[in-house]
Amino acid sequence: MYQITPLRASAYLGCRFSEIKVEIRSLSKYGNFPGVLQAVVNNLKQLVVQGRVKTVSRRIGFVYWVYMNGDQYIRYIVENLFVRSFNGIQKRATTEQWNLIYKKIPLPFKAVYTQQYQPQLIKIQ
Repeated sequence: MYQITPLRASAYLGCRFSEIKVEIRSLSKYGNFPGVLQAVVNNLKQLVVQGRVKTVSRRIGFVYWVYMNGDQYIRYIVENLFVRSFNGIQKRATTEQWNLIYKKIPLPFKAVYTQQYQPQLIKIQ
């Protein structure tokens, strides 16, 4: 099975996130895939504030495609940077918005998200 590299993943995301295409290209030129994902996260947070929930859900799907087709490095970065950002997205969204977004989050992302925040839930109790 062919796995995409961070450079190809960045190019794919640059096509899907047209508002930040120039920023993605610039970061990609220096091999900064975590920077590319951080730009994507920042864009998603802006979209939530603007109330563009359907766009947020669709774009999470684009990152999911990168995750599923990416190499081990891409998967690691997506799990530890992108999926962790769901907490920040949830804080910016209304309850209704978050419920709509959460319904559309792919199951593997939900599983990673739950694993990341499960230890915190146990400590609180």
